[in-house]
Amino acid sequence: MAWITLKKKKEVKDLVPKKKEPPAILKNPTPEMLISQAIDQQVPIEHMERLMAMRRELKAEQAKEAYFQALSKFQAECPVILKEKPVKNKKEKGGGVRYRFAPLDVITSQVAPFLEENGFSYTFKSKQTDTAYTSICISQHKFGHSEITEFTVPIDKEAYMNDPQKVGSASSFANRYSFRNAYGIQTGDEDNDAQSCEDEKPHQEQTQGDTGDIEKVKNQILLQMKADVFTDEERKTKETFMKGIRSIQGLNGMLKGVQREKSNRVATLKSEQEVPKKDYTVEPEGVQLT
Repeated sequence: MAWITLKKKKEVKDLVPKKKEPPAILKNPTPEMLISQAIDQQVPIEHMERLMAMRRELKAEQAKEAYFQALSKFQAECPVILKEKPVKNKKEKGGGVRYRFAPLDVITSQVAPFLEENGFSYTFKSKQTDTAYTSICISQHKFGHSEITEFTVPIDKEAYMNDPQKVGSASSFANRYSFRNAYGIQTGDEDNDAQSCEDEKPHQEQTQGDTGDIEKVKNQILLQMKADVFTDEERKTKETFMKGIRSIQGLNGMLKGVQREKSNRVATLKSEQEVPKKDYTVEPEGVQLT
């Protein structure tokens, strides 16, 4: 009898439904953990889509934050790039140095270790029209965030270069500056090689019939002679230059005399026009001159 009673109690216990345990509460849940839990609970597909969108947004925010933290660290570590490549003045006989700049290959070789250490890589794209070239530097971080920096340079159609060289000059300048701007890279001094295209133009002096242009030409000749940049053959013609200067000075005096005469004529005409005219007023008893 005792054995039968125990068996019945066991059968009754098995028939009692088990209570479902509530899902475990996650501490600091990640999107992956939430998605895994949603799959276990077989949530509707709409909820799953919202969870996936939330996961993408959260990862993008984290990647962006990591990008700018790495960029700040890179800028603190990156040295100032010295400008060591000279550009000579083609307009002078002595070929003096006009300015110096840092080419792109020099910049990239010096900053490459710091970029790699902080998880950066980069690529270039471009856009081009008939008059301008745009360099697009795409900076990418190892966690997925990327930033785009553009720099546009006009293509100088009047430069002393063929068409491919003109585009190449513009692209080299644009790539250098889009790369520098993307990472905030500093050079040793002010980079003014944007004037390089203008330097390729033929130098033309236009002297017009006014004293300002004459003074400009005269001063340029004097400066050249003072700098002693002439060759032996040109030094032999020094007297010719001096005669030219004296002629310019004489022409300058003639122009000033013409200007004075013109000013006197204008003053005379103006004074004649300002002579007071007689005024006639009609009175009731006749005409009276006042």
